[in-house]
Amino acid sequence: MSSDFAPTGFVPPTRLVTAEFRLEPLGPQHNDSDLAAWSSSVEHIRSTPGYPDGSWPPVAGMTSSENLADLGRHAADFEARRGFTFTVLEPSSPLAAR
Repeated sequence: MSSDFAPTGFVPPTRLVTAEFRLEPLGPQHNDSDLAAWSSSVEHIRSTPGYPDGSWPPVAGMTSSENLADLGRHAADFEARRGFTFTVLEPSSPLAAR
């Protein structure tokens, strides 16, 4: 068994489109919608099982610049195959360039 996060040769999907929603890799192009989405749900997210210590997202929020840096990290993780974080969008949302 490989110690890599993803098996050698694995090609992660870069888009899933259905009539109800669309998934695409989370990145800097989603900054405004991502910040608005999680900022409106801080307590719900922090109480969701699976977050190891309940410290994210920060209660005080983050600035747009801080969130942008976080999204850059997610995009870099995707490219480096260290993690595959997706965003859920309305089917009519503009397609992100990738």
